[in-house]
Amino acid sequence: MVSKAKDFNFVPYEILKQQRSKNKINLIVLVSILIVVLAFSLLLIPYTELKNLEAKKVFFETSIQSTAKIDDIVKLISIKQVLLAVKEDVLEQIEQNESDLILVLEELEKALPEDTYIQAISFSEKGIKLSGVARSDVVLANFIRSLKHTGLFEEVYVPGYSGGSDGLEDNVTFTVDCMIKSVDD
Repeated sequence: MVSKAKDFNFVPYEILKQQRSKNKINLIVLVSILIVVLAFSLLLIPYTELKNLEAKKVFFETSIQSTAKIDDIVKLISIKQVLLAVKEDVLEQIEQNESDLILVLEELEKALPEDTYIQAISFSEKGIKLSGVARSDVVLANFIRSLKHTGLFEEVYVPGYSGGSDGLEDNVTFTVDCMIKSVDD
């Protein structure tokens, strides 16, 4: 026969009961703390992810706003390019008109006889109006003939002059209207 050994516990039953109760309480507290830590960890992970997502959202929103600003800048640049092209065209026309004006003035200078002075020149779309003084009406007639032979004018006429061969004045004060030939001619 095999004898079974019995464990003898000399600690009173109530103390054992208190120890078991303490162990259970400690185990419950430990499990509770573990659950709280685990729950906090599980909440902390999505919170950090949420913060990361919010940071990415802010980054993308600023990128989108920057892109919108870039689109506005591109539109502004294209408008400025159109305005620049228009200004270049205007400058080209001005340069062309200046060269035409210089040509007309050079031809006037060539046609102007000695002792004839231009006191005023006014330009219009269709022509030039000259006011001046010539030494005599013959010199004025030569000036008119020279103007007609320049080839720049359709018509050259004298709406009025004063002085001349009547003996009262040596000089002739005149006004000459010159109609510029159109480009089609």
